[in-house]
Amino acid sequence: MTTSPYRALFQPFQLGHLTLKNRIISTSHAPAYAEDGLPGERYQRYHEEKAKGGLAMTMFGGASSVSMDSPPSFGQLNLSDDRIIAPLQAFAKRIHAHDVPLMCQISHAGRRTHPATGNWLPTVAPSAIREPAHGAMPKVLEAADIRRIVADYAEAARRCAEGGLDGVELLVSGHLIGQFWSPLSNKRTDAYGGDLDNRLRFGMEVLEAIRDHTPRAFIISLRFTANEFIAGGITEDDGIAIAKAHAATGLVDCLNISGGANWTKAGVAETVPSMAFPAGRFVTLAGKVRQATGHCKFRCQRGARRSDRHDPRPDRRSAYDPQTSGR
Repeated sequence: MTTSPYRALFQPFQLGHLTLKNRIISTSHAPAYAEDGLPGERYQRYHEEKAKGGLAMTMFGGASSVSMDSPPSFGQLNLSDDRIIAPLQAFAKRIHAHDVPLMCQISHAGRRTHPATGNWLPTVAPSAIREPAHGAMPKVLEAADIRRIVADYAEAARRCAEGGLDGVELLVSGHLIGQFWSPLSNKRTDAYGGDLDNRLRFGMEVLEAIRDHTPRAFIISLRFTANEFIAGGITEDDGIAIAKAHAATGLVDCLNISGGANWTKAGVAETVPSMAFPAGRFVTLAGKVRQATGHCKFRCQRGARRSDRHDPRPDRRSAYDPQTSGR
């Protein structure tokens, strides 16, 4: 009898209190189907078709906005008020009917958006450094701004929980939390700048606030760049230290690993790799994080080609963790 080389892919996986029926996950992305910032029927049915196909979990809402000064600039969802709760409840009911958990990615874009959209509020960031990809000059966050945005994250997560979702994912890479993390975008001299512990402070406060406003079993994932691959930015050693720091807090259930500086034009090409790149672009990086932390981590699989791997058998590599498909 021939044994499938993909047997691990179809084994159950434990994520917090959730038992996923296999290890295939659709990760968060923004298909621009939002209707006035809400997930309407088209949006919901898009994910329902995946659920019908038998995947273990679907994640939606790429970079869903938590604050008024983080406007949905490319068709994202708007989680900044309670209008979202009823559509989320309908969405969760639709997906849960197929025995598939549902999570939403939440974010404050910081400087990674445009002020001439939404409510026309200025972009904000840890420091007044223009982002090359979007070009806006951000307002420097003051202490009151930081407290407000931390509370906005918590309220957005609370709305997701009341909407019946199983968890949320915080988008760090290139967005406000990541802008605090990277030495290239954070030049502060207060408690939120300088050494790594200080640069992690804002994100840690966000996680603590979310835990205080959501049920105990609510899943929290962290999507972050473990190596920016750019001089002066987050290095691999930094990325592993960041992963270990978060794993030690017990505030997160899983780590979703990416790489590259997605706030530069060259970095976008690396973060969202085309077929010009080898498949499994950041598998090795994710494996190092997994080894250092013992934490569940997600990795994105695009156009898998066996010749691109050191070992062609997924169940003999780091693939004991879920395999994801997204943007």
